[in-house]
Amino acid sequence: MLSILFAESGDNLTHLIRFYSPTATRLLDVTFGNGTLSKRSPILVVGIDKDSTTKATIIGDSTSLPLQDESFEAAVYDPPYLYGTKATHMGPIGQKTWSNERSTWKKPDELVTLSVGIALELMRVLVSGSSIFVKIMDSRYKGKLIRNHDLVTEAFESVGFTLIDQLVYIRTVTGSFVNNKSAQSAHGYFLVFRKTT
Repeated sequence: MLSILFAESGDNLTHLIRFYSPTATRLLDVTFGNGTLSKRSPILVVGIDKDSTTKATIIGDSTSLPLQDESFEAAVYDPPYLYGTKATHMGPIGQKTWSNERSTWKKPDELVTLSVGIALELMRVLVSGSSIFVKIMDSRYKGKLIRNHDLVTEAFESVGFTLIDQLVYIRTVTGSFVNNKSAQSAHGYFLVFRKTT
């Protein structure tokens, strides 16, 4: 079954948490940044980020979490995936403005390495039955489409997580479809994994 969601990412995550983790009391956000994705979480968020300028609860490396074993029931992972190329980002809601930003990532192997490292740590700190929500978009590298959602899926499955759902989200802000080259900036994926061991 293919599900398509029409909402902004934060709202989608809220719905996913309520549906897949109805008894969870805390959400571990391992790529917290400014907390944009998890700010509408219906449960308490513990954010971790290596950037000390963020408002993360914990400043540290998500591939070496300073957390006890089996201490969380849900997690979210929103990795970078742009590989150093210019990317089009939508402006504020209601405006058809676009801005170019550049990712510091250089190649897809970096996404794979980070994803495996984070998956290993999540396997340790999550209790059995926990859900992991991954927000990811596909992108281009050297002119080729890179299916980042497949790279992340393979990384998480390689350490023992089970993919239980894959949802496509369509962004609903004004101007989402004015990019005449690709709809990539307007859609992406939520992958839902479960720790079954």
